[in-house]
Amino acid sequence: MTEDRSPIAKIRALRRYLQQTREQILDLAPEKALERILDHPDSAALVHSFPAQDLHLLLHEIGPEDGLPVLALASDQQLEYILDQEVWQHDRIDLSAASLWFDRLITAAPGRAAAWLARSKIDLLHFFLFNSLEIQVREHDQDPSDFGEGFFSLDDTLYFRIRPLPTTPGDDGLHAQRHAEMLRALLAQLADIDYHRFHQLMLHSTGILPAEIEEEEYRLRCVRLAEKGFLPFEEAVGLYQPIGPGELRDRLTPRESEDNAGVGVSALAVAPVRLVTGEGAFGRALRGIADHHWLLDLQSEFAALSNRLIVADRQVVHNRDDLKTAVRKAVGYLDIALERLEASSGAVSPKSPVKHGFTRLLRKYPLESLFRLGYGEAVRLKRSVEAWLAGSWFASRQLGLAFWGEEWFGLLGGLLLKRPRFFDNYRSGVLYREFEQLSDIQATEARLDQVQGCDRLLTALDLPLAPPGNRGFLTYKNLLLTAWARDWLGEAERPVAPLTLPQLRTIVTRLFVDQAADPDAGRCLREEIPGRLRDWLARRSGLERASIDRMAGTALDDLLREVQGEFGRVAPADLDPRYIQLFLMEPSGTGTDA
Repeated sequence: MTEDRSPIAKIRALRRYLQQTREQILDLAPEKALERILDHPDSAALVHSFPAQDLHLLLHEIGPEDGLPVLALASDQQLEYILDQEVWQHDRIDLSAASLWFDRLITAAPGRAAAWLARSKIDLLHFFLFNSLEIQVREHDQDPSDFGEGFFSLDDTLYFRIRPLPTTPGDDGLHAQRHAEMLRALLAQLADIDYHRFHQLMLHSTGILPAEIEEEEYRLRCVRLAEKGFLPFEEAVGLYQPIGPGELRDRLTPRESEDNAGVGVSALAVAPVRLVTGEGAFGRALRGIADHHWLLDLQSEFAALSNRLIVADRQVVHNRDDLKTAVRKAVGYLDIALERLEASSGAVSPKSPVKHGFTRLLRKYPLESLFRLGYGEAVRLKRSVEAWLAGSWFASRQLGLAFWGEEWFGLLGGLLLKRPRFFDNYRSGVLYREFEQLSDIQATEARLDQVQGCDRLLTALDLPLAPPGNRGFLTYKNLLLTAWARDWLGEAERPVAPLTLPQLRTIVTRLFVDQAADPDAGRCLREEIPGRLRDWLARRSGLERASIDRMAGTALDDLLREVQGEFGRVAPADLDPRYIQLFLMEPSGTGTDA
């Protein structure tokens, strides 16, 4: 069989070679990646083959100053993408950032960068010059000193004075000096390219309407970035509109095809999908795909989803760690949606791997719809909390979220955020993080059921509370335990009155066995204590014990374990009221039994 030597076959082979080389470079350390690019026999073709987003990310990882040789090799489209990402602050042009990147461009590629700006980015250049320079035209009989101090000229006809940049905290003046040097170099390069064109450019920049230019440049920027998945913010936030399983549309419906129109494989980055790790549903599904062409399409679709998240969250991405934030969020909600759909289909069994089911779901539904479905699970919990709060016992008593203790306070606080988050309590190093697995949703839902069950139990108990200003540090834990202790002491008519220290010692003595079976573990609660607590709750509330266990059984057991951990190792005589949180104590902590 003869080898295909046609031009098309050669082009395909070159593309495969460049793709493999790019993937290898993206896996290298920044300094090695720079060395590999510059040592390549056709480094310009290699740089041009990078998707603009990947090149921008790589440039920041190498370091913009160290990466100037790469910047010099970039194509016009790649340079335009870099400026689109770097010189804008939301919908306004950032003059300081524009000055910095113009400086890098004309340093990396003298002459070429200035010519490209004057040819392809003329409106942006006009806007920048209008805000950076004061321009005067000297008449033939006019003395330059009439213009005042600070003016300079290249031809004794046009005189320029550099306007100061907006100052920033900690600015030591080096930025202003670099800005002035950049402007002088830019003017000189523009004049060298075409002197008459230079005069026209300078004179035109004095008469522009900057607001109109900025608005039009922003519109064009949005169009260019939308081709790479960076939709305008007003459209990108639509990703956070939750949907339910019944609202999912198949991938081949006209609506979904229109949503992804114009997003080509070559236009989008490969870096996002290469950051997908772990054993989550989405990662397993990707590994189950054998069709190379479909994998490329899915890679582009995932890049578009990640880019849309970056815009919706107003995130600045300058390195791979920044990108990982968006990727991890996207993967987390995709995992939740895939796990939910797979579980509801009943296709999961211990004997069959689910990755094939997950792969089937990826082929059936667009990633955007799956993300909205996964995010909808978190929103469902948020709405459940908001609906419960409207009629809850604790809210009707003007109690804050702190009433539910640290764990449940954090749980409710995370769900009540504008975009709900999972309360991790620093288990992975952060207080709040995104929901990442269906188990996060299920665990949060189970704990939310406990909170709501305890609230219903407190409604039935109807314990009298002091006025809001006289309650001290009140939680559901010390409220329940103090009321129970008062009943045990024969003072049921004063259920929430603070305990004296002698009363607390009496209660602790009654709670625990006399001797510890294991001195290292401390004393244990008496066997009858859980039943005794439930009997009191049943008498006080009028509920059956079975109903109490359904409402708050797990929470009551957790509360008794906390009592065991706090008082099991302390002798009653050594109790110090300053450190007691599980019972309401009199301010002095001392006194005699009533």
